[in-house]
Amino acid sequence: MRQSATVTSKGQITIPVEIRKSLGLHEGDQVLFEILEDGADPVARVRRAPDFIAMAGSIPPRKRVPRSWAAEREIAVDEAVRDEG
Repeated sequence: MRQSATVTSKGQITIPVEIRKSLGLHEGDQVLFEILEDGADPVARVRRAPDFIAMAGSIPPRKRVPRSWAAEREIAVDEAVRDEG
């Protein structure tokens, strides 16, 4: 499939619908244009916008040691005394 697009006066192009569908491009996706030093034809790559919902849970939660209110209060007092100096 080959299609063309025209560059506007602002340097923008509209990617034809068939190309967007074929590449699976959606609003927010980034397209990287790269000209290789070896003289090869320019390349355009698609970089997907991060899907924050899909990333949920990818970072493991910090392991917290359950403490009593008395232990929390003692830690807070120790920190306050240390900060006072």
